[in-house]
Amino acid sequence: MLEAIGFDVMSYASLQHKAPAAFAQSAHESRSDRYGFVPTSEVIAGLQKAGFHPTHAIQAKSRDESRQHYTKHMLRFRRQGEAIAGMVPEVVMLNSHDGTSSYQLIGGLFRFVCFNGLMVGDMYSQIRVMHQKDQVRDVIEGSYTVIDESKKALSRAQEMGKVMLSTDERRLLATTAHAERFGASEIAGCVTVEHLLKPRREADTNNDLFSVMNRIQENVIRGGVKAWGRNQQNRMRQVTTREVKGIDQTVSLNRALWNAAESLMQLKSA
Repeated sequence: MLEAIGFDVMSYASLQHKAPAAFAQSAHESRSDRYGFVPTSEVIAGLQKAGFHPTHAIQAKSRDESRQHYTKHMLRFRRQGEAIAGMVPEVVMLNSHDGTSSYQLIGGLFRFVCFNGLMVGDMYSQIRVMHQKDQVRDVIEGSYTVIDESKKALSRAQEMGKVMLSTDERRLLATTAHAERFGASEIAGCVTVEHLLKPRREADTNNDLFSVMNRIQENVIRGGVKAWGRNQQNRMRQVTTREVKGIDQTVSLNRALWNAAESLMQLKSA
């Protein structure tokens, strides 16, 4: 068990259970000899020595059974003593051992009040590290860069908390998330932007930009939103949105929402 340092640090047993591909002992058979294989577990160990501790892990599913223990996985890391105003900067790491992903490092924020993991938008650093012999060193160096960018995002989040949104502005932000999540699917006609704006707790009832963004993000990612619509036989039925579990969709939804919030903030300050 890893030592607890003020937040829940995942043990190696938990990591192996949640993301077994991170502990692959070789690359998938489809990789050539030029592929520089270093298991994610070695990178995890290196990050821990540098003070970054894993707090969350998920793994993508693969239709190809042979790739299941090599497929894309995502882990989130934090350092001790960096929480400010109920938020802590994070490094979000993506990788695979079947060629579907290089090492990717993305800035993130964790908000304790609702246990949301936001990923910051395109204006902040996203670092890719190719699979080669120096990748452990490169990922650790990149993590320092990304955590610094996450701290900038934390400061930006505090600024967002001072920006109040009108009803139309709140709807505009929710509309962006609605389109990104549901597109032209059948459920898009049932779930409205008002559903995405509904707070789940007292702490999220404020109408500042950061609070609104968080409640939209939670409703979009965590699912459980109930709505009424008509089926193909034109009969009324209740639908419940599903939690987003796919890695790629989680990343794209988070970053699209953050970028939309940034754009709205810039528009209001112009």
